[in-house]
Parts: sequence; structure tokens; C-alpha cells
Amino acid sequence: MDTPLLTIAIPTFNRAAILARALQHLCPQLAEFPAIVDVIVSDNASIDNTSEVIKHYQDTYPDIAFVHHRNDTNVGFFGNAKVCRGLAHGKYLWLLSDDDFVGADILTQIIGALRRDAPAFVYLKNRSRSKGACHAITLTVEECILANTYELGLISSVIILNAQDNDAQLFADNDQNPFIGFMMLLDTTRHVKTSVVIEGDCLIGANAPHSVQADLEFFKVFVDGMSSVTDCMARMGMRRGLIRSFRRRYLINFLLRHYLYRKAGSANSGFRKTISEFRRIDVVVTRSYGDLGVFWVLFYPATRLPVSVVKYAVQAKRAVALRSRRGLRRLLKTRRE
Repeated sequence: MDTPLLTIAIPTFNRAAILARALQHLCPQLAEFPAIVDVIVSDNASIDNTSEVIKHYQDTYPDIAFVHHRNDTNVGFFGNAKVCRGLAHGKYLWLLSDDDFVGADILTQIIGALRRDAPAFVYLKNRSRSKGACHAITLTVEECILANTYELGLISSVIILNAQDNDAQLFADNDQNPFIGFMMLLDTTRHVKTSVVIEGDCLIGANAPHSVQADLEFFKVFVDGMSSVTDCMARMGMRRGLIRSFRRRYLINFLLRHYLYRKAGSANSGFRKTISEFRRIDVVVTRSYGDLGVFWVLFYPATRLPVSVVKYAVQAKRAVALRSRRGLRRLLKTRRE
């Protein structure tokens, strides 16, 4: 195969059953583009039957350029992402998590966007139960960042120009940064200033909530990690207003949400332990976001609310959301009948 248009790289570890489902969704679409798409599965020294799963799909789809790489030792998620990047030879790279399953015909949409627009990156804006097929729009890089902010950091949701000329510095400066995918995305914009957003049922299971213990270490990692992203944006000469808007949305839509859920979940913890932890979290967030007016208007008041009040508010929000979902299911059932 000549240089492929797209390399799909899947890092995995000890999740053979999940990987099998991912390949079950992906391989039939890969079979439509054997000359321009290759796939790499980087196995992080699994001890389950991951190798057998991969071999089954290699044998079932012999026309696909399908590489099985196995690390001698577990190098962690960050290390395996670096391995995937180094193995990828396509013009574009899709670093696809093994638990994100591609939606119907999404590869056709991606290939069409790459051929038509040759963008810096493609962002898959997942909208479950969307009406009709996925649709694509072309935006400038800044327009896309402003519209989608931190969601561009969802590693499976971006297909990036596979420019590796700055990788040594990029990985050295962002060791263990949870937003390494976002940093790679920003790096592509040195070469191209346009992007494509594909919206619809792009990924099954993508953007689903995960059970995360949002403790002090969580806030340190995600505050400092995103600070590295916004510092990079500033060095690249992006507008101060864009960066400020980006930071506001991240603070309210991500950090505040996790803060409130963590506070609500701490109701059964010891009083002194809870107070001490949240004082430290407050310091971490204030240090990075205290220059924003919205911090003092929305985030700071949340730090003063009693745990019991936050717990009640979160429970009420969940109850409303649950009733809304039940109502939607009843409506859809009625329409089908």
C-alpha cells in the first residue's frame, strides 16, 4: 500500500470482548476502503485473549491492511498513545479508543471530508438519536474551537493531520497530560487553518458519562492539563478573547459540574476530611481561574454552599432528567404506534 490517507490506531489493554465489538463495527466499513485506510491495534501487553480476537478479524478481512502491534510491557495509556502515533503512516490519524464503536457509514463521511477539504482535523460531534444521516460543515480552526471547546479533547472524536515533525517536543512538554490528543490537534493547525465538523450518530458509546472520583488529584490533573492547552493556544497566537471564552466554558461546563457532583457525593464522608479536601480543591481552581468574572459569579458561590444543599440540588436535577427521558421514550413509543 502507498501512503494511506487515514490510519486508524486503537490502543487496547485486557479488554478483548470490548475490542471485539469495536472491530465488529469498524471492519465492515474498512473493507470499503482497503487501498486508502489501514488499521493498527496496539496491545499494551494484555494477558487475556486479545491476540486471538485480533487474529480472527485479520483472517476474516484479509484485504484490510491490519497491523497487530504488541508492547513487551505495559507502557500505560499515555505511552501506548505515543506508540500508536509512531506506528501511524497515514496522512491523517484517528486514535480510536477500544470502547468507542463507530456509527453506521461514519467512515464514508470521514473519507469524504478528508478528500474534499484536506482539513487540519475532523471533529465528530456525537449526537445520539439524531434525525437523519450525519452531516458535515467546514469551519475555521478558531470557529471550531470556540464552538466545541474542551470536547475537542475527547480523543476518539478527532481525526488529525498526522504531522509528526514536532512530536519529540510535544510529548516531552505534555508527559501524562490527559489532553495529549488536544495538544496533537492544536499542533496540526501550524499547517492548515480549516476544520470539518461531522455531526450525528458518529460514535456509539462516545461522550457517555463515566464513573469518575473527582478528588483533589483529579482537579489538579484536569486544571493543570487544560492550562497547558490554553498556554499552547496563546503561544500559537490565537485571539485572547477566544482563549478567555474557552476557559469560561471549561470552568462552568466541566470543572463546576464535577465539583458539584463530588461535593454531593461527599455527604457521607467525615466532616473534617470533606472540608479539608474542598479547601484544597478551591485553591487549585482559584489559582487558575480566579481572573475570570464567571468564577466569582458561579463557581465561588458553589464553594460556600453546604454539602446538604448541593446534594439535594444534584438529586433534583437527576430526577428531572430521568422523568424527561421516560417522557421521551413514551413519546417515541406513541409515534411508532
